[in-house]
Amino acid sequence: MVKLFLIIILVFSISVGFIFNVGCVDAIGVTSPYSGSELVLKLPPGGEREVFLGLVNFDIEEGISMQGDILNGSEIAFLDESIFQVPYESKDVFVKMDVKIPKNADLGERYNIIYEFKQVGAVEGGMVAFSQGIVRNFEVVVIEEESGILGLGEEKIDIGKGISLIWIILGIVLIVIIIIVIWFVVKSREEENLLIDSGL
Repeated sequence: MVKLFLIIILVFSISVGFIFNVGCVDAIGVTSPYSGSELVLKLPPGGEREVFLGLVNFDIEEGISMQGDILNGSEIAFLDESIFQVPYESKDVFVKMDVKIPKNADLGERYNIIYEFKQVGAVEGGMVAFSQGIVRNFEVVVIEEESGILGLGEEKIDIGKGISLIWIILGIVLIVIIIIVIWFVVKSREEENLLIDSGL
């Protein structure tokens, strides 16, 4: 009985550690409705679109400042601001990126927009200190005007859904463990009572 109880506790501890490790991978990060060459933004020549990026901070309680830069594709992509304040447990710190396709762009032409967000640190020796940057990218494809609607409809992403799901899973695991422990305790007591009643 004791060994079984210890095994249950061990399994629960490993599960909790795994869940929290998964949840902390993107403790500070950037989300986007478009990604790489799979989730592309489709626009016609002369088309424009506002792309909303989400800044995430589930790590630093005092909040952070992040600086955004366009590393590639700055001829069609622009950030309205460069420095953004991201409070702890932020879910809706959105960054607006304007994407504008030239009117003379060829159909089928592809642009690779690469952007970076760095955590801005305190000023040290007259210079601003940066942490490691988070680099993301997405492709923009030039299409015919009639198909331009395919690029519409991106939604602001609720960052908290992923974290909430982790807590739900953790709660379910905890409830299952408690039920198993209670069942074994009751079962053990019933067996002990049977032994006492039988005079063993």
